Amino acid sequence: MEERAKVIEVTGNKIKLLFNMKEQCDRCGLCKPVDKNSMILEVENSVGAKQGDTVIFSVRPSSLKISAILYGIPSLLLICGVFAGYFYFHSELKGVISGSVIFIISLVFSSFYLRRYKPQIMIAEEEEKERVC
Repeated sequence: MEERAKVIEVTGNKIKLLFNMKEQCDRCGLCKPVDKNSMILEVENSVGAKQGDTVIFSVRPSSLKISAILYGIPSLLLICGVFAGYFYFHSELKGVISGSVIFIISLVFSSFYLRRYKPQIMIAEEEEKERVC
């Protein structure tokens, strides 16, 4: 997902971006809602943007892949853990406990995995205009 945003604050090596909320935004959770139509995102200032600049930022991978990693894989492991625990221990309670433990462990690992997918600034708009001319 690529979005245009306005730099509203520069603090050290970090900047805060203000942009219009899209349909996918309510599922992601990376940004902080300001109101019904706007979001704020804090990212590393890798292009030297200043307050008032318009930049393009990118979040990789797609929100579908993020959702699959964060929700799909742990849910699948929960079901597998319940069945494996039930057939191994021959007890429904132990099956539910083993499935829950595997589910929690997979949530922790998937959240650590997703930390490497932080939003990054692709290019400042002034630089883009210079390239076109």
